[in-house]
Formats: sequence, C-alpha cells, structure tokens
Amino acid sequence: MALGPLAPIDRATLGYLAVALAFNLARGPHAFPAMPLLPLALGLAALVAAVLAPRARRGSPLARVLAEFYPLLLTVGLYTHVGLVNAARGVSHDALVQRWEEALFGGQPSLEWIRAFPDPAWSTLMHAAYLSYYAILAGAPLGLWLAGRRSAARSTLLLMMSTFYACYLAFLVFPVAG
Repeated sequence: MALGPLAPIDRATLGYLAVALAFNLARGPHAFPAMPLLPLALGLAALVAAVLAPRARRGSPLARVLAEFYPLLLTVGLYTHVGLVNAARGVSHDALVQRWEEALFGGQPSLEWIRAFPDPAWSTLMHAAYLSYYAILAGAPLGLWLAGRRSAARSTLLLMMSTFYACYLAFLVFPVAG
C-alpha cells in the first residue's frame, strides 16, 4: 500500500513491473538462483515504486530527487532482466533482423562501417558518442530539475521511461540479443 499518492511515473513503473513479472514467470529461468531472485528483484522495484518513492516525495530535497529519478536507476537492472528472461527461453530473432538489415541496407552497416574506418581515433570518437547517450538520458531531466522546471523534468522522465518500458516489452515479445 502506498504511503502517498502514486505519481504517473510510479504507475507506469508498476505497470511495466507487472508485465515483466508475468513474462518472468511464464518464460524466465527455472533454475536456482535466478528463479527466486528475479521475481524478488522485481518485487523490490515494485516496493520502491509503490511505497518508497511516494513517501520520499515528502522528504528531504535529496529524497525528492531520488523519488523522481529512481526509474532511471532501474533501467540497467530491467534491461538485464529482459536478457535473462530471453536467454532462458532460448529464442532470438537476430538472424531474421540481420536479414532485414541486409535487405534494407545491402549489407551489415555496423560491420562495414568499422571496416571502412579502422582508425583507433575514429573508433574512440564513435564509442564516446555512443556512451554520451547515458549522460543525455540523465542530463536532460536533471538539467530541467536543477533549473527549477520540476514539471518539465517529471514529464521528460515519464516519456523517457515509458519509451524504455515499451522497448523492453518489445524485446520480451520479440527477443533479439543484438
């Protein structure tokens, strides 16, 4: 039971966690330690969304920030959960997706790109650009928050996390390892 009103981000997170748990129970690992630990982890995440975050919104400034940004902290664990559930199922549509890429691009862009530009400096720049994605994810809503635009930060977080949840759901329904 929540100790305060659930924010939209809490409801979105709880909705995704319920779906993730259903997939976990239907298709997830059935061996120890993953079998009990994955549902437990999802339950703990639900506890954060349903109880701790609403309560923290009434706390200190740091607690309020954590109450709003906790879903971003969950993304790594939730992404890992998707991979573990899909690995247990033993199904991956990578070959099909690679055929789509072949038909669309006439080859494998990621393989051909690195062969066309084998320069370590270029590779470092491209990896840095890829890794900047993580800074942008946290930086956009955090910048809004620090600028005092709390409502915009909450909206940004909700939209970002809803997109993550939709993508995770797509990966659960149509597994690809990448």
